[in-house]
Amino acid sequence: MVSEEIDEGLWWRGLHIDDVLAPELGERELAYELAVIRWGRGGEVPLCPHCHEPLWQSHQRPRMFGCSHHPRFRRSVTAGTLFAYAKLRLKKIFWMIEILRRERPPNNVQMAAEVGVDKDTSYLWRQRIMAAIAQGGDPIVGIIEVARKGVSVCGPQPAPPPPCPEASDEVLRTYNVHRRPWPLTMLADFDGGALQFTPLKGAHRQLCGIVGYEPMLWVNPKPYPLLDVQSEVAYTHLGVSVRWLPRYAKYIVRRSSYGSLWQVVRRMLALPALTLCRLRPGGSPPEVLDASFVPQLRCTPAALDSQRHPGTFYAGRPLPKSGPSRS
Repeated sequence: MVSEEIDEGLWWRGLHIDDVLAPELGERELAYELAVIRWGRGGEVPLCPHCHEPLWQSHQRPRMFGCSHHPRFRRSVTAGTLFAYAKLRLKKIFWMIEILRRERPPNNVQMAAEVGVDKDTSYLWRQRIMAAIAQGGDPIVGIIEVARKGVSVCGPQPAPPPPCPEASDEVLRTYNVHRRPWPLTMLADFDGGALQFTPLKGAHRQLCGIVGYEPMLWVNPKPYPLLDVQSEVAYTHLGVSVRWLPRYAKYIVRRSSYGSLWQVVRRMLALPALTLCRLRPGGSPPEVLDASFVPQLRCTPAALDSQRHPGTFYAGRPLPKSGPSRS
């Protein structure tokens, strides 16, 4: 379990990607930094979760840590996390994290060539890192704006892997379906602080039933976040499967919110170990991963009656004097 008390700024203030890629920083030092993030409890030394004594680090296996007072506590710092089963050196994994944080990241083939790995390895780590970056985001609260655009998608897969029995309905309804272009709906609150995406048809009608009022069309003439998704999916990824669309879309709009690769590393340490089969949409129960990419509308209040609550426009907030505007 990743320590909740860690001072996040402590680590990425000192280590930039140039420092990570420096020859003098090896696997042992990077594994130690992971251990501090995972078991450090806000300090500079990894501590045993049972007795809070400092952990030792193996000389022959630098990712292995243990406690002298609790011999049963002996494990790899990557075990049980999204870094599990990693045969790559940590330096290359961190390099790929930094690449995928760029404003315009390359496609899978270009990233594989830059890092010096094969395309299958690059694809696996690309999906792991994208899943970590796309996690989170705030539920939409208040008046909801809606925008819809057609996005390039791939053709149906000849023999897709079967979904798990507990797969979410949102994934099953778009599993191995195809129509080019596929309509992707973007939902945002009136302030633009929360964005959600859904590829489901009829999302607008379902939304009306959930929140109890008619969502607004996008205020600005151009819904730029959705246009960014449309462009990157078409020209960088050359189309993606429909069931992958919400994950790619949230990754594209959320990657700029990560100020350092160490923020992504900490998110990956908090996620469970997932093979590519379990990482795919529908490959695991929804609470493992997929639930993070479907629209989160549970906290959305119903519209207030304007006659009973004059001067308000949602959730008791005052009506803007200058009218609707977006920053």
